[in-house]
Order: sequence, then structure tokens, then C-alpha cells
Amino acid sequence: MQEIMGGSHLYIYDLEGKKTGSIKFPTLPDPTNSAGLFRTYYEGYLDSATFACWVPNLSQTENKKLVLYTNDSIIRVFPNYLKWGDGIEVVTRAQSFSNTRLMRWDNNLYFKELFNDTLFRVTIDELIPRLVFDGGKYSFPYKLQGTLMDSPDISRNYFLIWNVNENSSYLFFQLNFDKTYTGYYDKRSKATYICEYSGETKKAALIDDINDFLPVTPTNFTKNNEMVAFFNAKDIKKWIDSNPEKAEAFGKKFPWLYTIDEMSNPVIFIGKCKD
Repeated sequence: MQEIMGGSHLYIYDLEGKKTGSIKFPTLPDPTNSAGLFRTYYEGYLDSATFACWVPNLSQTENKKLVLYTNDSIIRVFPNYLKWGDGIEVVTRAQSFSNTRLMRWDNNLYFKELFNDTLFRVTIDELIPRLVFDGGKYSFPYKLQGTLMDSPDISRNYFLIWNVNENSSYLFFQLNFDKTYTGYYDKRSKATYICEYSGETKKAALIDDINDFLPVTPTNFTKNNEMVAFFNAKDIKKWIDSNPEKAEAFGKKFPWLYTIDEMSNPVIFIGKCKD
């Protein structure tokens, strides 16, 4: 199944390209928006007929946090009780926060804002706090949301945690603190680990010590507890050019490596996490 978003609809297609359905995005009155309306969009699903989207507080005084809806109908609006700035409504803000997201695990929908330390489980009736990322003195204050919008250097002073993903044993996340780090929480030992920063790849990620290939940054998990990551073709080509001996050994196991150039499609990496 493939989903394509238009301005007012989500269109659903099967693998053969045949349209199998569509969802119309409902709207809400919104005096903080210059158009006077907030149009929902697709960011996650609670069940087969209930969808969710986050409402960015660009105006400083937005009273909505999360909206649940079905086809052309609002089901529930979770309120936002937090403000930022001087409290004066600003409707001309154009920037948004691309790192706020919803994720699913074990048939549940979870929600975390970039500038909030809590991971919530979403239900029809409430947002239930599940985990807290305790950053101590480095926790990002909500009142500085406007600073985050205007200054990309804010992560030099505060932890910004995003891209949370989970399987039965681990909870992975991205941590911005001057640089972007990959971290994970081990549910069994109840310990949190942050991957070291690699000078070769200029990123913090899981080391592929099985294939001696590029470091891995998890982006999702399958229902079978498998980790999914993506490698851009240009990064693979750069690795090949910089590591000819490793590339030769890797290519013997995976001949597709010899077909990669900078214009190739991304490569999907799937790995099994140890139970």
C-alpha cells in the first residue's frame, strides 16, 4: 500500500498503483492562523479509521496540541496548556518543526514533541505519559520555543530528542547536542547508551561489526522485531571510494554493491535485534 498526500486528501493506492480509497482532511476554526482555519493532515493512525496530527504552536498561544480525526470528521482535540514568548499572537510565522512525530509500537500510537521531555501513548480519550527523557539542566524549556524556531544553534545548550522508535528490547532515539547522536534505551537493563561519534562518517550510529559496512541509524522497526535503516546512494559511493579493501570484501557477499552509483536509489538495511 502506498499513501499520497494532496492538499485536502490522503489518497491510498495498492502495490499495482490502483487507487483503493481516500481520506478527506477535516478543518478546525483557528483564530491564530491567518486563514482562520487549521487543516488536519496525516501523521499517524490510531486504528484503521482514526488518524492523528500534531498542531505546531507557531502563534505562541495555540490551544490545540493533537487532533484525532476520521474521514472528514474531527473526533477529539487534545488541548495545549503551554505558551511561549510574550503571549502576543503572531500569525505570520512560517517555520515549523519537522522533528515532531508519532510512532507505533505493539499496536499502540505514541507521540513526542521535539521540545517536550515526555513520550505519550495516544488513546481516543487521553494522552498517557509513558516515558520521560530526563535531561536535567539540559532539558529544553518550552518557553524558549521561539528561540528554537529562530536559532539552529540552540542545541548547543539543550538536549533536543526526536525520531523515537521502538521494538521489544530497545527504544532508539536521536539526540541533538551540538551534533546529532544516536542513542538507545535497553529495556532489560534499564540503561541508556549514546553511540560514539565517528570521525570517518561524521555521525554517531551503530557500528556494523558483522559486515564492516557503513554505520547504521535505525529509522523504524517491523512487526517481526527487525530494525530498518536507509543508506543514500551517494554515501555508499563515497564509502566505496574511501574504503576499497572493505568494499571488495563486502561486494563478494553482496554483489549489488558494484551496481551502485550516486544516482542509484537508496538501499534499505534490515537487521535482527538480539532478544
